[in-house]
Amino acid sequence: MVKLQKSECGYAVNNNINYDATATKNTILKVLRPNDKANIKKYFKSNDYQTIVRQSENIVNEMLSQLQNSKKDKKTTCGIIVGSLHNAYFMSLNKWNKAVVEYQK
Repeated sequence: MVKLQKSECGYAVNNNINYDATATKNTILKVLRPNDKANIKKYFKSNDYQTIVRQSENIVNEMLSQLQNSKKDKKTTCGIIVGSLHNAYFMSLNKWNKAVVEYQK
């Protein structure tokens, strides 16, 4: 979402939400037990995690390139892109919140 905020579709992104990955990682680390913190920190440095980050960036890049090729107007295309990614973001956030509740039991 940060990349999208900085794009020509940035006007359509809700800027009241902090989409920064560092802030998200810090939020994750706050709820974990020490051993789990060590494991997740190791995962964040892993090739698997970096691959997921690159794939996510590629998806956003591809969606933004479609903006140039779209026969729809810019606002419609940006709305579709932002809406899709925003929905995915909040689905992930809801899953995370449910996982935190289960983890803390």
